[in-house]
Parts: sequence; structure tokens; C-alpha cells
Amino acid sequence: MSTRSGRRQSGLHGGRRIGEARKGSQEHKRVGGFGADSELARRAGKKGIEVARRRYGDRLFSERGRRGGQVTRDRYGSEHFSELGRRGAEARRRKAQQH
Repeated sequence: MSTRSGRRQSGLHGGRRIGEARKGSQEHKRVGGFGADSELARRAGKKGIEVARRRYGDRLFSERGRRGGQVTRDRYGSEHFSELGRRGAEARRRKAQQH
């Protein structure tokens, strides 16, 4: 790490400086920003998705979804998806019986 004067600082001292600078970094969650305004966060996320879709196309999302499904299958096995389907069907059945 170097200082403005160009001299190197040890990692310990540099880490302390970073830690001191970050002490108030969570204040925005209490005062403003996405942490204080969930609607603002929702709109920003929606806008980000729209920009990504225009820039990269729907193929990006299809590819990410496919990879996520493969990782889930590798991690939990294909029977995991069957169980999710059973649970969903049961929830729909219960909801239909209520109405």
C-alpha cells in the first residue's frame, strides 16, 4: 500500500485506515438510499434488468437460468425438482379447496 507521498504503509496500518473510513458506511441504510426506500430499490433493480436485457438480450438470462439449474441439480440431485413440484401441486390443491 502506498500513501499520497508514495511511501509504502504496512498492511496493518493501511487496514486500520480503511476500517476507520468505513465506520460510517452503513449510515445510508438508516438515513436514505435503498435500505430506507424499498420502492426505490425495486425500481432501480427493474431498470437494471431492462438495461441488461437491451444490452445483452434475453439469451443472457436463459444461460444464467440454465447454469443455475445445472448447479442445483448437481448439488441436490434431480429428485429435488420432483419434490419442489410435489410441494407446489399440494399448495395449489389446498388453495383451490379454500375457494
